[in-house]
Amino acid sequence: MGIDLEYQAMPPDCELIRRARIDPDFGSYLGLFRFYAHRIDEEFEAVESNKALSDFLIETRRLMEDYPGIEDRNLYFGRQWDVLHYLLSEHRRGEQENEEPDWVQKAIHGGDILHEKTVTGIGVRITYLEPEEVSDISARLDSLDFEEIGERWNRTQMLEAGVYKIVQMHEHEWTEEYERLRDFYLTALLNNEGILVFWQ
Repeated sequence: MGIDLEYQAMPPDCELIRRARIDPDFGSYLGLFRFYAHRIDEEFEAVESNKALSDFLIETRRLMEDYPGIEDRNLYFGRQWDVLHYLLSEHRRGEQENEEPDWVQKAIHGGDILHEKTVTGIGVRITYLEPEEVSDISARLDSLDFEEIGERWNRTQMLEAGVYKIVQMHEHEWTEEYERLRDFYLTALLNNEGILVFWQ
């Protein structure tokens, strides 16, 4: 059992976002957007008196029509999130003493909470990064120095810092995870979309 992190590109002005900000029952389905989007016809047949889910499926279908490929603009980041957070963030490594906001924290964990009561299946609130924030983070991720990041890998120190699931990750794997995260942010940027972040 572990805590997995997922990201989903989502336009800021869509009904899914608007409704999730005011209706936690509706918004709770956002954590399963990818699942529902890929089997929407089967779910329509199964839904009965659940109005929130029925509305969610209707808006999901509409979104897929308006934003082709949105159902595949996502990233399953699994349990590697804290390893990358540690390598990229001075705050996470305990090296940053000033109060400058930690952009890496936002890149990994997301932006503002959609609604206090809108949560995923494990009870964690869903966050959303606006397209402007995605643009800033994408530029920062693209400007990082691979060699400098790699020099921060120290399994002993990472264990002492309590990095989540570090024992399951090999040193060379962080580059693949970094590239996946960077490329995902770039994809969302190029489509002028924000990013939903949720824990499963």
